[in-house]
Amino acid sequence: MKILHISVAAFGKAQGVELDFGAGVNVMQNANSFGKTTIANFIRAMLYGINYTRTKADRFAPWGLTGKFGGSMTVEHNGEKWRIERFFGTTARQESLTVTNETTGREVPLTVSPGEFFLGLTDESYDRSTYYPQEFVQFTSNENIDGKLANLVDSADYDEVQDRLLVYRR
Repeated sequence: MKILHISVAAFGKAQGVELDFGAGVNVMQNANSFGKTTIANFIRAMLYGINYTRTKADRFAPWGLTGKFGGSMTVEHNGEKWRIERFFGTTARQESLTVTNETTGREVPLTVSPGEFFLGLTDESYDRSTYYPQEFVQFTSNENIDGKLANLVDSADYDEVQDRLLVYRR
């Protein structure tokens, strides 16, 4: 599966966002608070929906918006174009999903999530391999790192380190 285009009607802080993706790897680079994580969450939600038991859907609802939020994503799969259109509410019952084969113009009822259909991955496999939800990232320290940092502080010759950095910079 290759993502061709996303259209975010409203999702988190992103509203009215249209993005086209080119061939190969696409990198989204912008300042903090631009919405890169929101776009990653949107793509994941298009493929697998929102886990209403694990995540409060309100988290993705734009401020001041009442009703549904979501958008669409156009992908290429096995030489055909597909459109995934998904809108969310505050409960799973309010969620709607439409998958259309744009090559044939027919809506396709899926018995699995679009992510499973297009990628062959369950939501758990996707989360463990492709998508790293921000709330699951943990930074922990261990004795080995603590010891190395303490040793570095105790034994550092700051003038020598600064000289090496200046040489490297030149």
